[in-house]
Amino acid sequence: MKRMLFTLLALAIAMAPSVSSAALVAALDFTDSGSAWTVIADDPGLPLVYELDGDPTNVGIAQDTTNSGQYRLSQEVFAPAGFTMSNIMVTFEASGFSSWVMDGRLGLHDEPEYALASDYSGRGGVSGDGVVVDAAKSLDASGDPDYTGVDSVFINVEIVKGLAGVWQANNVRNIQVFADLNPIPEPASFVLLGFSGLFALVRRR
Repeated sequence: MKRMLFTLLALAIAMAPSVSSAALVAALDFTDSGSAWTVIADDPGLPLVYELDGDPTNVGIAQDTTNSGQYRLSQEVFAPAGFTMSNIMVTFEASGFSSWVMDGRLGLHDEPEYALASDYSGRGGVSGDGVVVDAAKSLDASGDPDYTGVDSVFINVEIVKGLAGVWQANNVRNIQVFADLNPIPEPASFVLLGFSGLFALVRRR
Protein backbone atom coordinates (compact mmCIF):
# COMPACT_ATOMS: atom_id res chain seq x y z
CA MET A 1 0.00 0.00 0.00
CA LYS A 2 2.81 2.45 0.87
CA ARG A 3 4.48 1.65 -2.43
CA MET A 4 1.28 2.45 -4.38
CA LEU A 5 0.63 5.71 -2.51
CA PHE A 6 4.21 6.88 -3.03
CA THR A 7 3.99 6.09 -6.75
CA LEU A 8 0.67 7.95 -7.18
CA LEU A 9 1.99 10.99 -5.29
CA ALA A 10 5.10 11.14 -7.47
CA LEU A 11 3.00 10.95 -10.65
CA ALA A 12 0.62 13.68 -9.44
CA ILE A 13 3.49 16.07 -8.70
CA ALA A 14 5.19 15.34 -12.02
CA MET A 15 2.07 15.85 -14.11
CA ALA A 16 0.65 18.95 -12.38
CA PRO A 17 -0.04 21.68 -14.99
CA SER A 18 1.99 24.87 -14.97
CA VAL A 19 0.23 28.11 -14.02
CA SER A 20 -0.40 30.56 -16.89
CA SER A 21 0.65 34.19 -16.61
CA ALA A 22 -1.07 37.16 -18.28
CA ALA A 23 1.33 39.21 -20.37
CA LEU A 24 1.60 41.92 -22.97
CA VAL A 25 2.39 39.88 -26.08
CA ALA A 26 2.67 42.72 -28.62
CA ALA A 27 2.29 46.49 -28.96
CA LEU A 28 1.67 47.11 -32.65
CA ASP A 29 2.77 50.14 -34.65
CA PHE A 30 2.70 51.41 -38.23
CA THR A 31 6.30 52.50 -38.72
CA ASP A 32 8.10 52.14 -42.05
CA SER A 33 4.84 52.82 -43.93
CA GLY A 34 3.12 49.95 -42.16
CA SER A 35 5.56 47.39 -43.58
CA ALA A 36 4.66 44.82 -40.88
CA TRP A 37 1.05 44.74 -42.10
CA THR A 38 -0.67 43.20 -45.11
CA VAL A 39 -2.89 45.94 -46.54
CA ILE A 40 -5.94 45.59 -48.81
CA ALA A 41 -7.39 48.80 -50.27
CA ASP A 42 -11.11 48.22 -50.84
CA ASP A 43 -11.56 51.91 -51.63
CA PRO A 44 -8.38 53.94 -52.20
CA GLY A 45 -10.29 57.20 -52.73
CA LEU A 46 -8.50 58.72 -49.74
CA PRO A 47 -4.94 57.70 -48.82
CA LEU A 48 -4.24 55.70 -45.70
CA VAL A 49 -1.91 57.65 -43.41
CA TYR A 50 0.65 55.72 -41.35
CA GLU A 51 1.97 57.27 -38.12
CA LEU A 52 -0.95 59.68 -38.21
CA ASP A 53 -0.32 62.91 -36.26
CA GLY A 54 3.27 61.75 -35.68
CA ASP A 55 2.13 58.81 -33.52
CA PRO A 56 3.81 55.55 -34.66
CA THR A 57 0.92 53.51 -33.18
CA ASN A 58 -1.73 55.47 -35.13
CA VAL A 59 -3.16 54.66 -38.58
CA GLY A 60 -6.11 56.24 -40.34
CA ILE A 61 -7.62 58.53 -42.95
CA ALA A 62 -7.16 62.28 -42.69
CA GLN A 63 -10.10 64.63 -42.44
CA ASP A 64 -12.22 65.12 -45.56
CA THR A 65 -15.79 66.20 -46.26
CA THR A 66 -16.78 64.28 -49.39
CA ASN A 67 -14.42 61.55 -50.53
CA SER A 68 -14.40 57.99 -49.22
CA GLY A 69 -11.79 55.38 -48.34
CA GLN A 70 -11.71 51.86 -46.92
CA TYR A 71 -8.71 49.73 -45.96
CA ARG A 72 -8.14 46.37 -44.25
CA LEU A 73 -4.87 45.62 -42.49
CA SER A 74 -3.71 42.31 -41.08
CA GLN A 75 -0.71 41.23 -39.01
CA GLU A 76 0.14 37.88 -37.44
CA VAL A 77 1.15 38.06 -33.78
CA PHE A 78 3.16 35.15 -32.38
CA ALA A 79 3.44 33.81 -28.85
CA PRO A 80 6.94 34.01 -27.35
CA ALA A 81 9.11 30.99 -28.09
CA GLY A 82 8.25 28.05 -25.88
CA PHE A 83 4.70 29.27 -25.10
CA THR A 84 1.16 29.16 -26.44
CA MET A 85 -1.54 31.78 -25.86
CA SER A 86 -4.97 31.61 -24.20
CA ASN A 87 -7.49 34.21 -22.98
CA ILE A 88 -6.45 36.62 -25.71
CA MET A 89 -7.51 40.26 -25.46
CA VAL A 90 -6.85 43.14 -27.86
CA THR A 91 -7.14 46.73 -26.63
CA PHE A 92 -7.05 49.86 -28.79
CA GLU A 93 -8.38 53.39 -29.21
CA ALA A 94 -10.48 54.53 -32.15
CA SER A 95 -11.97 57.71 -33.60
CA GLY A 96 -14.68 58.13 -36.19
CA PHE A 97 -18.12 59.29 -37.17
CA SER A 98 -20.99 56.92 -37.99
CA SER A 99 -18.80 54.13 -39.32
CA TRP A 100 -16.80 51.20 -38.07
CA VAL A 101 -13.18 52.20 -37.96
CA MET A 102 -12.06 48.85 -36.64
CA ASP A 103 -13.42 45.37 -37.02
CA GLY A 104 -11.07 43.51 -34.73
CA ARG A 105 -11.15 39.95 -35.97
CA LEU A 106 -8.91 37.28 -34.52
CA GLY A 107 -7.97 34.39 -36.78
CA LEU A 108 -6.02 31.19 -36.40
CA HIS A 109 -2.49 31.37 -37.76
CA ASP A 110 -3.09 28.78 -40.49
CA GLU A 111 -6.22 30.47 -41.87
CA PRO A 112 -5.29 34.02 -42.93
CA GLU A 113 -8.08 34.26 -45.52
CA TYR A 114 -10.66 33.30 -42.90
CA ALA A 115 -9.18 35.84 -40.54
CA LEU A 116 -9.69 38.64 -43.04
CA ALA A 117 -13.14 37.60 -44.23
CA SER A 118 -14.98 36.71 -41.03
CA ASP A 119 -16.15 38.84 -38.13
CA TYR A 120 -15.21 38.00 -34.59
CA SER A 121 -18.12 38.34 -32.19
CA GLY A 122 -16.23 40.81 -30.01
CA ARG A 123 -15.72 43.42 -32.70
CA GLY A 124 -14.89 46.87 -31.36
CA GLY A 125 -16.06 49.39 -33.91
CA VAL A 126 -16.94 53.02 -33.35
CA SER A 127 -20.43 53.96 -34.51
CA GLY A 128 -23.11 56.49 -33.68
CA ASP A 129 -24.56 59.84 -34.63
CA GLY A 130 -21.62 61.97 -33.56
CA VAL A 131 -17.87 62.13 -33.61
CA VAL A 132 -16.09 59.75 -31.22
CA VAL A 133 -12.43 60.56 -30.47
CA ASP A 134 -9.92 58.11 -28.98
CA ALA A 135 -12.63 55.83 -27.57
CA ALA A 136 -11.10 52.97 -25.59
CA LYS A 137 -12.14 49.60 -27.05
CA SER A 138 -11.29 45.95 -26.48
CA LEU A 139 -11.83 42.53 -28.03
CA ASP A 140 -12.01 39.64 -25.61
CA ALA A 141 -11.47 36.06 -26.85
CA SER A 142 -11.20 34.49 -23.40
CA GLY A 143 -13.32 31.38 -23.13
CA ASP A 144 -13.30 30.85 -26.90
CA PRO A 145 -11.83 27.38 -27.52
CA ASP A 146 -10.62 28.45 -30.98
CA TYR A 147 -8.16 30.78 -29.28
CA THR A 148 -6.96 28.49 -26.50
CA GLY A 149 -3.44 27.11 -26.72
CA VAL A 150 -2.62 28.79 -30.05
CA ASP A 151 0.85 29.89 -31.08
CA SER A 152 -0.31 32.87 -33.16
CA VAL A 153 -3.32 34.99 -34.10
CA PHE A 154 -4.10 37.49 -36.82
CA ILE A 155 -4.96 41.02 -35.71
CA ASN A 156 -7.13 42.77 -38.30
CA VAL A 157 -7.92 46.46 -38.56
CA GLU A 158 -10.54 48.04 -40.81
CA ILE A 159 -10.49 51.79 -41.50
CA VAL A 160 -13.61 53.19 -43.22
CA LYS A 161 -14.39 56.76 -44.33
CA GLY A 162 -17.80 56.92 -45.95
CA LEU A 163 -19.54 59.75 -47.78
CA ALA A 164 -20.83 61.26 -44.56
CA GLY A 165 -20.58 64.87 -45.70
CA VAL A 166 -18.86 65.82 -42.45
CA TRP A 167 -15.35 66.89 -41.51
CA GLN A 168 -14.15 63.65 -39.98
CA ALA A 169 -10.97 61.68 -39.38
CA ASN A 170 -11.12 57.93 -38.82
CA ASN A 171 -8.23 56.21 -37.11
CA VAL A 172 -7.13 53.38 -34.83
CA ARG A 173 -4.17 53.62 -32.49
CA ASN A 174 -2.40 52.05 -29.54
CA ILE A 175 -3.20 48.43 -30.39
CA GLN A 176 -1.99 46.02 -27.70
CA VAL A 177 -2.34 42.24 -27.53
CA PHE A 178 -2.55 40.52 -24.14
CA ALA A 179 -2.76 36.80 -23.38
CA ASP A 180 -2.14 34.15 -20.80
CA LEU A 181 1.12 32.42 -21.70
CA ASN A 182 1.18 28.66 -21.32
CA PRO A 183 4.61 26.95 -21.27
CA ILE A 184 4.87 24.18 -23.84
CA PRO A 185 5.75 21.11 -21.75
CA GLU A 186 8.77 19.06 -22.61
CA PRO A 187 8.14 15.36 -23.21
CA ALA A 188 7.95 13.62 -19.84
CA SER A 189 10.79 11.28 -18.90
CA PHE A 190 10.53 9.04 -15.83
CA VAL A 191 12.98 6.91 -13.90
CA LEU A 192 12.18 4.08 -11.48
CA LEU A 193 13.79 4.60 -8.07
CA GLY A 194 13.88 2.07 -5.25
CA PHE A 195 14.87 2.25 -1.60
CA SER A 196 14.32 -0.29 1.20
CA GLY A 197 11.85 -2.25 -0.85
CA LEU A 198 9.82 0.84 -1.93
CA PHE A 199 9.70 1.89 -5.58
CA ALA A 200 8.45 5.07 -7.27
CA LEU A 201 8.34 6.61 -10.72
CA VAL A 202 10.03 10.01 -10.58
CA ARG A 203 10.09 12.53 -13.42
CA ARG A 204 13.58 13.09 -14.75
CA ARG A 205 14.56 16.79 -14.72
